[in-house]
Parts: sequence; C-alpha cells; structure tokens
Amino acid sequence: MYGRHDLDWLEVCTKFRASGMPLELIRRFAELVREGPGNEAERLELLRAHRCRVEDRIKQLTDCLALIEGKVSTYEEHLARGAAATLWTG
Repeated sequence: MYGRHDLDWLEVCTKFRASGMPLELIRRFAELVREGPGNEAERLELLRAHRCRVEDRIKQLTDCLALIEGKVSTYEEHLARGAAATLWTG
C-alpha cells in the first residue's frame, strides 16, 4: 500500500518532529515539496533556521550534561569515601 518513497518521507517527518520542528513548519515544508520545483530557496531557508534551533538546543543540552556529570562525579566521590552525609554541608 505504501511505497519506499512514502516510508522515506515519513522518516524525514519523524526526524523533523523528533528534532523539535513544530508541526506547522513540517506542514509548510511538506507543502513546498508538494508544490514542486521553484521554491527550493524557501525550503532551504526553513531548513537553515531549524538547523540553528537544533544547534542551540544541542549546546544547551551539552551545558546541562556537563553540570550533571559534575554532580555524578561529586556524588560518586562522596559515596566512595563514605561521606555522603556531607554533600549538603560542605
């Protein structure tokens, strides 16, 4: 019932959504694709803008991960020394 092209397109839309692209933008991109040639510049601009949002989110998550890794390390050290009770007292 569905061909390879349909499944590939579904995967693209799924990845867009998983990357945080709003449904409104996915719909707009799909409309542009369905319209065919002549709007590639608009598609590219949409993709570039989303790429910037994804890059910003990756940076935020990287910063969060660094903080979490520091906390994990601190807790591991305190637990290994048997000093977990001093985590909040200095």
